Amino acid sequence: EYINIPSYDQVKLAHSTIDYGADIMIGHHPHVIQPIERYKNGIIIYSLGNFIFDFLFSKEFRLGMLVDLYVNGDDKIEYKVSEVQLEEKKLNIINNSSLLLKKLINYESKMNDLISQPKDVYIRYYNNKLKMNHLYQRIMMKLKLIELLIFSNHRKQLLINLYKKIITLF
Repeated sequence: EYINIPSYDQVKLAHSTIDYGADIMIGHHPHVIQPIERYKNGIIIYSLGNFIFDFLFSKEFRLGMLVDLYVNGDDKIEYKVSEVQLEEKKLNIINNSSLLLKKLINYESKMNDLISQPKDVYIRYYNNKLKMNHLYQRIMMKLKLIELLIFSNHRKQLLINLYKKIITLF
């Protein structure tokens, strides 16, 4: 989650899926956009990002993309991307977004750079990103909890529920 490139195993699985005959592969779940890769005769969309999510404090988590896929006269798959910005109560769709294209190019470049190196280099990079993202998420969740406690009219009940959860962990 929250990493802008797929894991080494996801890349290998996506490539195998195309090798076995799929034309299009669409991944999901990391809550951030990931590269679109043209692999052999197929298209791999590793992650569309977000369309609904409650972590609106991060620009990365509020970004998604729509991908229009077309088969041209030569049976080649073409695509066009549109940026989706998630706001509190609506989605904004931006066609021809240079920001989105720039991000996709950067993420694909990073993924290609890593995949060309020994497997352990890719895995080590990905695992380090994963650890940092988990730490960041834990900090942000705790800050949100503190914010809730400070500004809530139900502070006492929130604290009681929090303590009950903590006690049940032990």
